[in-house]
Amino acid sequence: MQFSIPVRTSPTNLTFKHNQIMIETIIINVLIIVLVFISQYSFVPAAIGGFSIILYLTMTALTRPAKSFFLIFGIKLTFDALWFLKLPFPEYERFKLLELFMIPMIFLVFVGPKLSRQSLRWPIWCSLFYVLWVILAMLLNGNDLDLSLLIRQSGIFLGLFIGLKYLKDEEYFSTLIYMMFISTIIPMLASLVQIIVGPIGIPIFHYKLDSIREYRYSGLYYDPATAGMVSVISLLCNTYLISSGIVKRFKS
Repeated sequence: MQFSIPVRTSPTNLTFKHNQIMIETIIINVLIIVLVFISQYSFVPAAIGGFSIILYLTMTALTRPAKSFFLIFGIKLTFDALWFLKLPFPEYERFKLLELFMIPMIFLVFVGPKLSRQSLRWPIWCSLFYVLWVILAMLLNGNDLDLSLLIRQSGIFLGLFIGLKYLKDEEYFSTLIYMMFISTIIPMLASLVQIIVGPIGIPIFHYKLDSIREYRYSGLYYDPATAGMVSVISLLCNTYLISSGIVKRFKS
């Protein structure tokens, strides 16, 4: 069965094909995993590859913002595998790729459709309040403003904002769920491999031991606690896709 979103002509070029963007998302995710392997031996090509993905998302945000929006959600959790990589330039080593990933998201705030008058405002205000709370916590604890941490925490605000801009109907939402499932299933499969192989020295698998919760499997790159949330998100996405009848071939 073919799934497609009707093509709409608009000055912001908010069109894309469902199947094509799914294929492209999978390809980029595979590329990220390849970069993770490369990073075990050389940071420079892995960092350049990761930055190239960010540059591609940014350029796509300017030309086809809807496509960039879905790609971002389709690769973000896998892209986190490159969180420790910095650009191979001393003057820019303060920021890692995880912070630079925010660049295309910022572009999507200013391009594409305007936030409709009917859109909910309270999620945006709550997320903005959270960012301000983080800043206040830093100041009250006598710490310098951690710009890298602040950028990452602001992702909640930006994600909600652009989500309210680009999710126009149920089909758009279903596409977003597809993207999130693709992005989360990879670390879940990595966790499965980790369980099978056990605590052996495979560089890209972080096997952690917690004295309270005993063995917890992180899966490829996440810390154990985050890995659990990723698994929950992936299962919820899968449940929605099946129960809503979108993926009918999974039903007997």
